[in-house]
Amino acid sequence: MRGSQPEESNYILKIAYWYYKLNMTQAEIAQRLNLTRQRVNQIIGKLVEDGIVEIKINGLHEDNVRLESVFEQYFSLNRVFIFNVNESDDPLDLFGQEAAEALGYLIRDGQIIGVSWGVTLGAAVMKMQQKSLSRCTVVQMVGGLNSNSEMAKPDEIARTMAKKLSCDYHLLYAPAMVDNAQAREVILQDNAFEETFDLIHRCNIAVLGVGELSQSSTIYQQGFLTQERMERLVDGGYVGDLVMQPFKMDGTWEQENNVIGVSPETLAQIPCVAVMACGDNKTDAVLGAINTGCVDVLIIDQSIAASIAKKLSLDVGDMLEETT
Repeated sequence: MRGSQPEESNYILKIAYWYYKLNMTQAEIAQRLNLTRQRVNQIIGKLVEDGIVEIKINGLHEDNVRLESVFEQYFSLNRVFIFNVNESDDPLDLFGQEAAEALGYLIRDGQIIGVSWGVTLGAAVMKMQQKSLSRCTVVQMVGGLNSNSEMAKPDEIARTMAKKLSCDYHLLYAPAMVDNAQAREVILQDNAFEETFDLIHRCNIAVLGVGELSQSSTIYQQGFLTQERMERLVDGGYVGDLVMQPFKMDGTWEQENNVIGVSPETLAQIPCVAVMACGDNKTDAVLGAINTGCVDVLIIDQSIAASIAKKLSLDVGDMLEETT
C-alpha cells in the first residue's frame, strides 16, 4: 500500500474486503466510512494496481481466452473461438459440440442465415441446441451435392439448422458445380433462382466450413473435383475453398467461377461470415480463408491455432503450453 498512512491503510483493506468479498456497493461503503463516493471509487480503482487485490479469471486456462484475443488482434477479426479437442477419441464430434455452442452465441432472431456444406459444419449443426427463432430464415448458399455423408450436404445442413432454430429454410435447387463459367451464367438467368439469390444477398450471417485442397479432402474424396483439376489447383498455389470457391494462401480467389452459389464478391458484403475448421491439415486453408478478407469470425481447434502461431512466429508459447 504505497504511500498510505496506517489509518488510511486500514480502511483501504476494509474497502477491498467489503467490495470484493461482501459485495457491498460503493455508496454503502462511502456512507459507512464517512467518505465521498468519489473517494471510494478512486480507492477501488487502484486496488489492483497497488497489489492489494489480485484478480483471477477462472476458466481462462481451459477456454483459450488469451490465445483467442491474440488471434483477434493479429488478424483483425471480430471473434475467435479456439477449442481443445486434440486428445479426444472423436475430435470432430467434440469440435462439433463446441462449435455448436459458438453458433448459439452468433445466431440471433430476425437474421437470414446462409450455410454452406461439409462434414465439419454438418457436425456442428447436428449438435446445436433447440431454439425458437421463428423470425429467422436459413438459406442454402451453394447448390446440391451427391455426398456419401448426409450431413455434409448443404440442403441437409440448411434443413437441420432450420429445424434446430424452429424457423423457415430456403433451398438452392441446382447442382453445386457446372462445366464452366458460361454454363453457370446461363443457369443463373433462370427466374426460378431469383428468390434464393435475393435471400443470399440479404444474409446477415454466413456459416461456412473451410475446405482444404488435397487428395484427402472431402471435396476430392466425394468426387466434386477430378484428380486433374485438383492437381492443377494445387500447382497453381490454391490451398483451400469456401463454398467450393478455391483461394490461394494470399486470399486470391480463382477467377473462373463455375459454382452455382454465393460469389466471393457477395461473401465480402455479408456483415458476419463465420468459418470453422478442425485438424491441423487445414492450417494453410484457414490462413488463406482469413486472407480473402471476408472472414469475421473464426472457429478452430487448438491444433490449427498452434500451427498458425508457429507458421507466423506469433509469441504465444506460454499460452499454448497452458492449454495442451
